[in-house]
Amino acid sequence: MKDITYVLSKTKSSIKEAAFLVKKEYIRQGYISPNSIKSQIKISKNSATFIAKYENRVVGTVSVFFDSDLGLPMDEIYNKELNKLRAQNKKIAEVGRLAIDSDFLSKEPGFKEKYNSPFLVSSLFKLVFHYCIYKDFDNICISINPKHNLFYKSILFKDIGGLKFYPSVNNAPALAKTLDISKLKNKKTKNYLLNKLFLDNPPDYKIFI
Repeated sequence: MKDITYVLSKTKSSIKEAAFLVKKEYIRQGYISPNSIKSQIKISKNSATFIAKYENRVVGTVSVFFDSDLGLPMDEIYNKELNKLRAQNKKIAEVGRLAIDSDFLSKEPGFKEKYNSPFLVSSLFKLVFHYCIYKDFDNICISINPKHNLFYKSILFKDIGGLKFYPSVNNAPALAKTLDISKLKNKKTKNYLLNKLFLDNPPDYKIFI
């Protein structure tokens, strides 16, 4: 069995394939409707897309959105909360559009014995963490489903916004959280899980160029 590779996507074709995967999994999870105009996943120029590839197939993806005059996707419902960080002159980025190919996990022979969704997610997020450190962001922001709140609390993400509902994803529930990564540059934390999953054995930053 070949290994999965994790890379910063640098081609339009792989970015489009990642967007297609996000759409497929969002439809599967009920976040968007197949025939709705909102089901179109727009590709932002102010973003970076990371992909997990098995042979020539994108089996997982996550994106980092850079703050700009156009704002971040989270501004849809958490504008006031993000503006508090901006008022502190924080350079912020948002992590979103996470998707793992559920068909691949269930159908590829022998795959579940070696990989699973949490493994793919943590491997993609490791690249995200180091990419944001490399780009000198101060804070990573994210809106999560409340059912994942315990995990994000365990790796030091703090609340910046209470429970709200996203109109653009069929009113799915969300919590807004942030992690101050400016404190993580060139040093470890006292948090074992954060170190183990994301900060230990950093990737070669040349892959971000």
